[in-house]
Amino acid sequence: MTQITEEQRTQIKGLAQGLVTVDHPTPILETPEDYGMDYENVKFKAEDGIALAAWFIPAEGSDKLIICNHPATFNRYGFPGHKATN
Repeated sequence: MTQITEEQRTQIKGLAQGLVTVDHPTPILETPEDYGMDYENVKFKAEDGIALAAWFIPAEGSDKLIICNHPATFNRYGFPGHKATN
């Protein structure tokens, strides 16, 4: 197994922290309504007290629930990096 130096370990930790630290919210540019879907905005707290926001999108006749999460730099819309800025 290849050993890494302490300097490399510090660099890797810094890169990883940058992937999970968000200093500003990512804009929500579209909602399910933009695709003809009914939805509800819902908010709740996780066990650790972090406030979470989500969309509940009902499916007629279904008793199933799908929970999807996203990377820290995304939001429930997705990743708007591909959208043109105004």
